[in-house]
Amino acid sequence: MKIGLVKSYILWYAIALHAIWAGILFGWPEAAHTTSLDTHREIIGNTYLLASMFTISTILAVYAILVDGEHRVLWLALFLLPQQFALMISAYGAGQAMINGEFADGTQRSQAFLIADQCPAILAATLHMGYLIEIYFRIFLGEYE
Repeated sequence: MKIGLVKSYILWYAIALHAIWAGILFGWPEAAHTTSLDTHREIIGNTYLLASMFTISTILAVYAILVDGEHRVLWLALFLLPQQFALMISAYGAGQAMINGEFADGTQRSQAFLIADQCPAILAATLHMGYLIEIYFRIFLGEYE
Protein backbone atom coordinates (compact mmCIF):
# COMPACT_ATOMS: atom_id res chain seq x y z
CA MET A 1 0.00 0.00 0.00
CA LYS A 2 1.33 3.42 -0.92
CA ILE A 3 0.74 6.56 1.14
CA GLY A 4 -1.29 8.85 -1.07
CA LEU A 5 -1.34 12.62 -1.19
CA VAL A 6 -5.09 12.63 -0.59
CA LYS A 7 -4.59 11.45 3.01
CA SER A 8 -1.94 14.06 3.70
CA TYR A 9 -4.01 17.26 3.85
CA ILE A 10 -2.77 17.97 7.37
CA LEU A 11 0.81 17.65 6.09
CA TRP A 12 0.16 20.18 3.32
CA TYR A 13 -1.53 22.48 5.83
CA ALA A 14 1.57 22.36 8.04
CA ILE A 15 3.84 22.87 5.03
CA ALA A 16 1.89 25.95 3.95
CA LEU A 17 1.77 27.29 7.51
CA HIS A 18 5.51 26.91 8.06
CA ALA A 19 6.34 28.36 4.63
CA ILE A 20 4.15 31.39 5.39
CA TRP A 21 5.71 31.79 8.83
CA ALA A 22 9.22 31.59 7.34
CA GLY A 23 8.42 34.24 4.76
CA ILE A 24 6.82 36.53 7.32
CA LEU A 25 9.72 36.14 9.76
CA PHE A 26 12.31 36.91 7.08
CA GLY A 27 10.42 40.09 6.13
CA TRP A 28 9.02 41.17 9.49
CA PRO A 29 10.97 39.75 12.45
CA GLU A 30 8.57 41.39 14.93
CA ALA A 31 5.99 38.74 13.93
CA ALA A 32 7.94 36.33 16.14
CA HIS A 33 6.12 37.85 19.12
CA THR A 34 2.75 36.42 18.06
CA THR A 35 1.34 33.66 20.24
CA SER A 36 1.99 30.90 17.68
CA LEU A 37 5.63 31.87 17.27
CA ASP A 38 6.64 33.32 20.63
CA THR A 39 7.59 30.00 22.24
CA HIS A 40 9.72 29.19 19.19
CA ARG A 41 11.37 32.60 19.53
CA GLU A 42 12.09 31.98 23.21
CA ILE A 43 13.74 28.64 22.41
CA ILE A 44 15.70 29.67 19.30
CA GLY A 45 16.40 33.31 20.12
CA ASN A 46 17.32 34.53 16.65
CA THR A 47 14.35 35.29 14.41
CA TYR A 48 16.26 34.68 11.17
CA LEU A 49 17.48 31.33 12.46
CA LEU A 50 13.87 30.52 13.35
CA ALA A 51 12.74 31.48 9.83
CA SER A 52 15.51 29.30 8.39
CA MET A 53 14.43 26.38 10.53
CA PHE A 54 10.83 26.73 9.29
CA THR A 55 12.18 26.82 5.73
CA ILE A 56 14.20 23.64 6.26
CA SER A 57 11.25 21.93 7.94
CA THR A 58 9.08 22.85 4.96
CA ILE A 59 11.60 21.54 2.43
CA LEU A 60 12.07 18.26 4.32
CA ALA A 61 8.31 17.71 4.57
CA VAL A 62 7.75 18.40 0.87
CA TYR A 63 10.58 16.03 -0.02
CA ALA A 64 9.17 13.35 2.29
CA ILE A 65 5.76 13.54 0.64
CA LEU A 66 6.93 13.73 -2.96
CA VAL A 67 9.88 11.34 -2.94
CA ASP A 68 9.25 8.00 -4.55
CA GLY A 69 11.25 4.85 -4.45
CA GLU A 70 12.57 2.15 -2.20
CA HIS A 71 13.01 4.19 0.99
CA ARG A 72 9.97 6.48 0.64
CA VAL A 73 8.40 5.48 3.94
CA LEU A 74 11.66 5.95 5.82
CA TRP A 75 11.94 9.53 4.52
CA LEU A 76 8.29 10.14 5.33
CA ALA A 77 8.73 8.85 8.87
CA LEU A 78 11.92 10.84 9.54
CA PHE A 79 11.50 14.07 7.60
CA LEU A 80 8.08 14.88 9.06
CA LEU A 81 9.42 14.93 12.62
CA PRO A 82 10.76 18.53 12.46
CA GLN A 83 7.33 19.63 11.26
CA GLN A 84 5.67 17.79 14.15
CA PHE A 85 8.10 19.26 16.64
CA ALA A 86 7.35 22.79 15.40
CA LEU A 87 3.60 22.17 15.60
CA MET A 88 3.94 20.86 19.15
CA ILE A 89 5.87 23.96 20.24
CA SER A 90 3.13 26.17 18.79
CA ALA A 91 0.47 24.05 20.50
CA TYR A 92 2.32 24.44 23.80
CA GLY A 93 2.35 28.23 23.38
CA ALA A 94 -1.35 28.18 22.52
CA GLY A 95 -2.07 26.08 25.60
CA GLN A 96 -0.13 28.51 27.77
CA ALA A 97 -2.15 31.40 26.37
CA MET A 98 -5.41 29.56 27.06
CA ILE A 99 -4.46 28.72 30.63
CA ASN A 100 -2.98 32.15 31.45
CA GLY A 101 -5.77 34.09 29.78
CA GLU A 102 -3.40 36.23 27.75
CA PHE A 103 -1.68 36.30 24.39
CA ALA A 104 2.12 36.16 24.16
CA ASP A 105 2.27 39.95 23.97
CA GLY A 106 0.44 40.24 27.30
CA THR A 107 -2.97 41.21 25.94
CA GLN A 108 -5.49 39.71 28.32
CA ARG A 109 -8.66 38.01 27.14
CA SER A 110 -11.09 35.54 28.63
CA GLN A 111 -10.11 31.90 28.54
CA ALA A 112 -13.10 31.19 26.29
CA PHE A 113 -11.83 33.82 23.82
CA LEU A 114 -8.34 32.31 23.84
CA ILE A 115 -9.62 28.76 23.47
CA ALA A 116 -11.63 29.80 20.42
CA ASP A 117 -8.66 31.72 19.01
CA GLN A 118 -5.86 29.26 19.74
CA CYS A 119 -7.49 25.84 19.31
CA PRO A 120 -6.37 25.54 15.65
CA ALA A 121 -2.74 25.27 16.82
CA ILE A 122 -3.58 22.40 19.14
CA LEU A 123 -5.78 20.69 16.58
CA ALA A 124 -3.08 20.90 13.89
CA ALA A 125 -0.46 19.37 16.18
CA THR A 126 -2.87 16.63 17.27
CA LEU A 127 -4.01 15.72 13.75
CA HIS A 128 -0.44 15.74 12.44
CA MET A 129 0.66 13.49 15.32
CA GLY A 130 -2.22 11.14 14.58
CA TYR A 131 -1.11 10.88 10.97
CA LEU A 132 2.48 10.15 12.02
CA ILE A 133 1.32 7.49 14.48
CA GLU A 134 -0.69 5.88 11.68
CA ILE A 135 2.40 5.85 9.45
CA TYR A 136 4.53 4.29 12.20
CA PHE A 137 1.91 1.62 12.96
CA ARG A 138 1.62 0.74 9.28
CA ILE A 139 5.40 0.44 9.05
CA PHE A 140 5.43 -1.76 12.17
CA LEU A 141 2.65 -3.95 10.77
CA GLY A 142 4.55 -4.34 7.50
CA GLU A 143 2.01 -2.60 5.29
CA TYR A 144 4.76 -0.47 3.76
CA GLU A 145 7.89 -1.82 2.25
